[in-house]
Amino acid sequence: MDDVYTVMNVDMPNTPHAHDPVFIFGVPRSGTTLLFRTLLRHPEFLPEQSAPELFFVESKVFQFANDRNRFLKLFMGGDEQEYSEFLKKTFLTRSINRVYRSYPLRRWVEECPPRVRAKLWKTLGQDKLVRSYFEHVKAAKKCNRVLEKTPIHYKFFPEITESFPGASFIWIYRHPVDVFASYRRRGTDERDQKLTPTEGDRWLSVTVKDFADRYKEGIKAMNTLSAFNPDLHYSLSYEDLVANPEPTIKRLCGFLNIDYDRNCIEGGEKNILDLRDPLLSEPIQSKTKDWSDYLSEDEVNQLQHLLLDDLESLGYPYYDFPV
Repeated sequence: MDDVYTVMNVDMPNTPHAHDPVFIFGVPRSGTTLLFRTLLRHPEFLPEQSAPELFFVESKVFQFANDRNRFLKLFMGGDEQEYSEFLKKTFLTRSINRVYRSYPLRRWVEECPPRVRAKLWKTLGQDKLVRSYFEHVKAAKKCNRVLEKTPIHYKFFPEITESFPGASFIWIYRHPVDVFASYRRRGTDERDQKLTPTEGDRWLSVTVKDFADRYKEGIKAMNTLSAFNPDLHYSLSYEDLVANPEPTIKRLCGFLNIDYDRNCIEGGEKNILDLRDPLLSEPIQSKTKDWSDYLSEDEVNQLQHLLLDDLESLGYPYYDFPV
């Protein structure tokens, strides 16, 4: 994965483009959805539709930009007209995308150097495909600018920047112990609710070592790409967001060159409710669940040992236990 994040010789602007999308990145369960929900209340991003919860999903468009991706329509709020128009205009490039994103070709492409990936993406017309998609999303939402949150889209940075050279990127990070505990909490909730026979397994089956590898990859991407073009990248911690939401969002609005709007942090959105994670429909809370409800001390010690360098670089404390 080292070469994937060694971005080199890619032409990018020095300032964000006011009409390009804003992307939220982060290790899953680090607060990306909370940040998305918060910013979605801003007039710059707020959909004019009466049911904003319809837009409360990930698009996953850079993973799969074809009609096999059911999230594409959902992210348009289920707008039949705009979705149909998108399908009609992009038949050929979507067909290419189905092949391009099929296994094992997808895995081979992801191992290519970033500049090769960007060139392939453009040569095959995939940049036009996703730009068309975002145009229809914007029309469906009737918003000034599209806000998109698919946490692991940072893995597709070459494709995103080839499609939107002036896009803005917001990274949110969180103490790894709390992120891993959130994995367990989400998995436990989904398993208990029995949404599907295997729901929850994708979270509960992750080992300490697996999670540490994922966390390292995400933080490395954040540090590498933010240093590459800091004018387009903004990083904030989950802890700052929940402890000091107003000044944190004010600084973020400054980065995005938009006026701060207090509606961003006023209460929760009761019409935006995910049964698997009800905390997202409540006001921002500085403290939710404790990691000790889901992790053993041995697991925490092992995780902190594996991520010691990241803890230090991010300024996080090492959780100690009483003897």
